[in-house]
Amino acid sequence: TNGGNVAIEVPDTIAIGIFDEDGIEAAFSDTYRQESDNAQELVGHWLRKLREGYGGLLKLRVVEGAGELAPAATRAVKISTAIPRKLKPGHGYHGVWEFGPVFYRIAVTVQRTRTT
Repeated sequence: TNGGNVAIEVPDTIAIGIFDEDGIEAAFSDTYRQESDNAQELVGHWLRKLREGYGGLLKLRVVEGAGELAPAATRAVKISTAIPRKLKPGHGYHGVWEFGPVFYRIAVTVQRTRTT
């Protein structure tokens, strides 16, 4: 829905960074458990753990609904994507799809695979 007073453009494609829902918490908790008191080592460890929470770029392709959206207009948008291989089973990821003044939260949940 375009709640503004000017038209906005729904893009054909977009790439957004996605991040592990528990990435920041996991980085802090794992750093707290380190035996070292060396600040440089601890900060380095924390930054490495933060980077592990980055899921990569989620590339979205608008299959239906791209183009100009007039003020006060509403349109369903159908998207297609390929899930980045870096995502971990059992984890949730989030990102923000932004175009013009519109922000949509994107959530991706990676199911655990069953083995028999």
